[in-house]
Amino acid sequence: MAKCIMIQGTMSNVGKSAIAAGLCRVFKQDGYKVAPFKSQNMALNSFITEEGLEMGRAQVMQAEAAGIKPSVLMNPILLKPTNDVGSQVIVNGEVLGNMSARDYFKYKKKLVPDILAAYHRLEEQADIIVIEGAGSQNNPWHSYSRPLRRSQSPGNQCRWLALTGSDSYSLPVQSLLLLPALPEPAPSQDHSG
Repeated sequence: MAKCIMIQGTMSNVGKSAIAAGLCRVFKQDGYKVAPFKSQNMALNSFITEEGLEMGRAQVMQAEAAGIKPSVLMNPILLKPTNDVGSQVIVNGEVLGNMSARDYFKYKKKLVPDILAAYHRLEEQADIIVIEGAGSQNNPWHSYSRPLRRSQSPGNQCRWLALTGSDSYSLPVQSLLLLPALPEPAPSQDHSG
């Protein structure tokens, strides 16, 4: 079972994507098989995989940092805004349809199995999964990663790092929890970085 670390923020735009990519690169250079994961991303622009599936560009950049091919497993839910109150909903790289924010809020619990299936498939491929949270851990609208956190087994607690913004509403970082002891990289892995 893969170890994981979750990057959360006290607000949007505090650098979660960049920190996640940096961690992917550091773990790769240390000889670990690492994969990025963001259960749901909202972005106007997307990336088309070799299989013709759509995913968020941030997870593509993180996959490149990890030295692996981008996969929709890394971003099972993509929301592409269509107007101020609605988005095109893409699940596992394929268009589900357009939904208003209200309809999506009611529907999103049905997507939890897709999120968990993608995460568990990544677990089979990686030593470490770097999870990027959505928006702010403190914002109830950004609760998309909560089902994933609850699904973690007690023996594989997901550690997290909180990033703060620079505005007056940001909460101070209260804790930085380090990863538990990581497995030694396999002797056959290249450690040249």
